[in-house]
Amino acid sequence: MYNLNAFTVDHPLGNPTQARAPFDTYYLSATVFAIEKATNRSVPIIAFAAGEGPNNFVLTSFSYRSSSNYTYDNGTGPTTVEAESGVIYIQVRRSQLAKAFMLCLLLINFALTVGSVYVTVLVLTRKDQIHEGTLLFPVTVILTIPALRNLYPGEPPFGIYIGRSLGHSDLDQALTPLLDTFGLFLLMMIVALCSTILLYVVAKSSKPVQRASRDDGKT
Repeated sequence: MYNLNAFTVDHPLGNPTQARAPFDTYYLSATVFAIEKATNRSVPIIAFAAGEGPNNFVLTSFSYRSSSNYTYDNGTGPTTVEAESGVIYIQVRRSQLAKAFMLCLLLINFALTVGSVYVTVLVLTRKDQIHEGTLLFPVTVILTIPALRNLYPGEPPFGIYIGRSLGHSDLDQALTPLLDTFGLFLLMMIVALCSTILLYVVAKSSKPVQRASRDDGKT
């Protein structure tokens, strides 16, 4: 059963604020008062508090009582009433678990990229024949990095972190560009370069083998 004496207010969260995810913080405020038209008197607000926040977010709020003059038209003309209101301020942050999960995914993407670079260097320094299966790892990493990016809590939009510069005094803002600028697009470029190098090495190393087999057939 719903409470008919209740109301809700939506506070949209814009992309510029989400650009600091997972260290994004949102500040909301609301003022509530009620006036009884029959007597033109303010109805006291006994309690005013925030409910539960969305998933992966934590709410911190404080409220207090205030009073101000409010003018409205009750049907007979403008009327000014001293209204007793309740004021609340709410701070919304991502939970510690959501932050840790997002940073762990970022570290996994970095580890996969380092693994691709290591495989590429290993192939370039080996003198024996290169197996074509070595191409599978970088190609798999290219598909894995954006898939892990989709697992970020709250699914922040792609590309909203591009163009944000370092040099902020706030550590949260300094870590922000890692998510998409350095944590997605740069990593995919590195892995794509590794895949191209491995493809060239495998294609180049397969030519002498084919020539040797043709010479054996002629003899």
